[in-house]
Amino acid sequence: MKRILSVILVASLVFTYSGGAQAASHNTKLLSEQSEELNHFFSETKDIFGEDGEVIGEEVINVFRKVEVDENDTKKVTITKQVEEKYIDDRDSIKSEKTFELEITSDGKYFINGEKLSEKFLQSPIYEESNNENKSSKKLKAEYDGQSGGIYNICSYDEINKRYYKLVATPDADDYLERGKGKRLTKYSYNDENVSDFKRYCDKVEDARGDLREAQAELAVVIGVALVTWEMILPLIAEGAAGAVLAYKIYDSSTSGREDLETAYNILKNDITPY
Repeated sequence: MKRILSVILVASLVFTYSGGAQAASHNTKLLSEQSEELNHFFSETKDIFGEDGEVIGEEVINVFRKVEVDENDTKKVTITKQVEEKYIDDRDSIKSEKTFELEITSDGKYFINGEKLSEKFLQSPIYEESNNENKSSKKLKAEYDGQSGGIYNICSYDEINKRYYKLVATPDADDYLERGKGKRLTKYSYNDENVSDFKRYCDKVEDARGDLREAQAELAVVIGVALVTWEMILPLIAEGAAGAVLAYKIYDSSTSGREDLETAYNILKNDITPY
């Protein structure tokens, strides 16, 4: 799913996340309805951590929103997300930008990036827990207490012995980052410099799932329901209702997590030599 959700929330909120090793803490600042920067949705920063858990920089995120209504009363919401990774050392910063569009027609049809959303998708719950909790091949490591991370059976790494890793990734996952899709790839690798990149993206996938779960739980409280579906949150986004930022974060965590999973899989498939 490459889809986008978003709207202005009239409030100031601060969120603190705890996820994997890549982005374990960040702050979110929202602009009020009276702000002169009407197109600015929200900003946040995340710490970037190194392999040993030290802070090596920060990720600065700015999200912008634009709403248009055409002659057919179709509402079009365009969201642009700008990201800049700034590092403490002398390396250059890394900038990226993504833009997505949500359209809602007057007769209740939903489109994201031009793709019509099915009734099945709209009515599906945001979060479906899998059996991937607290499972890891680290049990195989015997007496060696090495590094482990990621999500079991989706994207994970386990250091069985010093610099000797078991690496696992699937080419895709469901929208909730709970179940892998496609043929799972497993490699054992020793002293391969590309493992650090694979670990970093696995950590980002784990972080994304943690953020998605937290936003879903927060949103359920805001709208007063136990089970949140896409059909519930899209109108919130379109109308600028309370919880819009949380709704956006659910979408963004899902799509970003799947993109990072694809990157991790390609690193494992193409760049890491089996041992």
